[in-house]
Amino acid sequence: MNTTIKVISTLSFIILPLMGMEPQGLKNIGNSCFMNAAMQCLAALPDFKRFLAGSSDLYNPESFAAAFSAFLQHQTDEFRLQDIGMRGWSLMKKDPGTTQDADEFLGHVLDQLIAANWPEGFERPRRRLARLFSIKTSSSLSYPAEGLYGTNQIDRHLSLNLPVHPDDIHISQCLHHFFEGDKVDYTLRTGRKIKADTRVSLDMTSKYLILNLKRKVRNPEGSMVRLLNALAFPLKNLPLHDYCLDPAKKLGNYDACGIIMHAGGADGGHYVAYVKVGQQWFYCNDTLVAMIPHEEVIKLVNRGYGENEHFLATTLIYERSSEPYALLEVEPWASPAVLKKAYERKLPTVANLTRDSALAEEIVEVLKDAYNQLSGND
Repeated sequence: MNTTIKVISTLSFIILPLMGMEPQGLKNIGNSCFMNAAMQCLAALPDFKRFLAGSSDLYNPESFAAAFSAFLQHQTDEFRLQDIGMRGWSLMKKDPGTTQDADEFLGHVLDQLIAANWPEGFERPRRRLARLFSIKTSSSLSYPAEGLYGTNQIDRHLSLNLPVHPDDIHISQCLHHFFEGDKVDYTLRTGRKIKADTRVSLDMTSKYLILNLKRKVRNPEGSMVRLLNALAFPLKNLPLHDYCLDPAKKLGNYDACGIIMHAGGADGGHYVAYVKVGQQWFYCNDTLVAMIPHEEVIKLVNRGYGENEHFLATTLIYERSSEPYALLEVEPWASPAVLKKAYERKLPTVANLTRDSALAEEIVEVLKDAYNQLSGND
């Protein structure tokens, strides 16, 4: 880890709690962990959070979107948090207290936010929100033996549902399953039925990329079961270029910023989330919210499971990475004003957060420089 990242990581332990920017715990009101995990992941997406906070007045006050906007702005008490949960089940048209899948809830939330009955003239913000998550794919049908090469069909998604096979050990295999396509029934003009090949390609991606790992399958007896194989996945640079419709097109690099994990079977269990705020990762388990070291996140993605081997990834959220950043430009919590406030409080814990004395000195210097910039000191 280079020095700049170490400084940022250590500063986050001081400044995020100080500024109230760490995730807010969510009470489990009875099988609502799926909802809590999904909301924590969305709440950690800066562009999405800014959009919804600025558009809350456009939504019906009784809608889930309005309640969620209040949550994002930390304007919720225990009663309102319970109300969010009730609206969440209503959004899915499910009975309160019933167990649901986090990825399906996530889809319902985005659908309502984008497809809401907005006032006339507000198509631009609707499109802007859609562009945060929109994915465009192109699928083709072919049967070379008959000279059949179908035209591309364009589809738009807010997330990709990746099939998981029992022997998979890495998400790259799930991506391959999705994009390699499958055999489908097709009837030729002659009336003969064949099995044609389908293939899917990526045409466009957006700021955020949501990948749902579809672990539920039917066993030979016809019962629904959840596959329990651990899937490793990259923390940085998700490999997408091989699936691009145009190899010359630059989709950008994607880094993980949200992870939803589940322990249990097809009929129930428990969900938790790992979310990234700035450069700091948090573990969110209903009301429990805790910072976790970057090294622990690396172990998690490499082994493919969470706090124990029962917690397996079901949804991954990636963010298109920016160019190499400058501390005061990219980190919203590390703006000069925030650093100035931290420095003025002369936090005594700075040097105690690391055994690296040189790093401690550099942290203090970063705070001091920001203070001097805003105070006009030389």
